[in-house]
Amino acid sequence: MTLGATTGTATIRNATTAISGAATVGTTLGVTGAATLSSTLAVNGASLTTSSTSFDLINTNATTVNFAGAATTASLATGATTLTLGANGSGTATLRNATTAISGAATVGTTLGVTGNTTLTGDLAVNGGDITTSATTFNLVNGTATTLNVGGGATTAVNIGNAAGTTAIAGSATVGTTLGVTGVTTATGGIQVSSSGTSLSRINVGSGTIADTQTTSASISVTSMTSSSIVVVTFNTNIGTRAYYVTPTSGSFTVTVSSAASGSALTFTYIVIN
Repeated sequence: MTLGATTGTATIRNATTAISGAATVGTTLGVTGAATLSSTLAVNGASLTTSSTSFDLINTNATTVNFAGAATTASLATGATTLTLGANGSGTATLRNATTAISGAATVGTTLGVTGNTTLTGDLAVNGGDITTSATTFNLVNGTATTLNVGGGATTAVNIGNAAGTTAIAGSATVGTTLGVTGVTTATGGIQVSSSGTSLSRINVGSGTIADTQTTSASISVTSMTSSSIVVVTFNTNIGTRAYYVTPTSGSFTVTVSSAASGSALTFTYIVIN
């Protein structure tokens, strides 16, 4: 059925007009009021456009919205200076691609949860004051980096470890100014001291024994010492009024008492200062 001429305007003035079959509009369909579709809207012209500066797309009622599920490339709000996705503070927004690229800055309002590894090509700024973990063992920059700088701006203090634990330094350590030790210091390989204006270079600490009652001396090897080294000996066993003396040589020293002991062996500790 054909109504009207090919020009002009055909007006149907009923409050409601029902078309029970399909209808084809040859040019533009203009609707001055709201349009409600009880079924699906197919837009085959490739664009859904508006002349309004503000546009809401399925912004109420629908609790599940599927968008561009078949798209291999999708561009969303490419001119937007602010892009808001999802509800305010509730629900979950899921990006299912193998890789999601964000070319600009992104702000996460609450917690960012990542179930896999995270690789950053730039720097990580943690402005909250803490990097924490729920793991009992935590490795921080423990591979690849050959130079590691920590606390370069800390002018007040750098605190490492717990007082109840042990802090191990695998290699050599250099202290730029003063080293303060509040507890006992144990040096298993000697102590090397290098300072302008002093000849002190190494301190070795150890112990020795004058073995039995028929022996009045004991020789101790200290590789780094010379005949001019300072040797301090303290006997752990009471030697009474007997005199003793120490003879340093290159690579060793000898402790000699004036007479043999009449009881147990004589034990002593020593400090060798070069």
